[in-house]
Amino acid sequence: MHELVIRPDWAQQIGQLRERLTEDTNIIRWGNSFYRCCRNGAPVALRVAAPDRSMALPLQLRPSDLYVTQVGLATEMGRYGSLTSELLVSSAKFEHAVRSLAAGTVHGDEAFGLRSLVVFCVAEALRFDSVAHDVGFALRTMDVAGGAKPMPLRRWWPTVHAWGQACDAVWAELNAELRRASLLPAALRNGPDRTRSARATYKRMSGAVLEAAKGAAVLKRPTA
Repeated sequence: MHELVIRPDWAQQIGQLRERLTEDTNIIRWGNSFYRCCRNGAPVALRVAAPDRSMALPLQLRPSDLYVTQVGLATEMGRYGSLTSELLVSSAKFEHAVRSLAAGTVHGDEAFGLRSLVVFCVAEALRFDSVAHDVGFALRTMDVAGGAKPMPLRRWWPTVHAWGQACDAVWAELNAELRRASLLPAALRNGPDRTRSARATYKRMSGAVLEAAKGAAVLKRPTA
């Protein structure tokens, strides 16, 4: 089972998990790195642990879009609530969410808000490396002068909501051969498929969709 620990190196942990859960592509994204692509497959089990690893919260993740579908042993996540954008990420809040949900000591709207916080810190960090870095920064010690401040989720809200549209837009602009090659598992790509590459095209995008396409580290698999 994959494990993430609530620590300031959150971005590094997320990056390693992203590498294990997704495939590389030859699609050059904004900033001259390469997009990665989600895989099809069975749900992935992982857990988020408190800093001392004395308690951990099990999760299930859908590999085709990296969304956390289950939090705890039996709780279906569903969509974020309308008030999720009002939440703040901090080390204390994140640890409280993991411990409270794992112990089953919160219920109703409070539990849903804490589940949303956990899902954001995992799923959106996997999709956007800049979110992973921001979460990691927010997890740094807050009890010293100049320490990290809690991160408001509303800063990212329009961008993360546009991720699906942005992925569809990136795929739509690719030529058929590069799209086909990028959707193959790396082990099944032949010589030309390994070397064929192109830059993503953003000319037809605008607003939050454009920002999501530029910021995304991973593309969800297209539905068609």
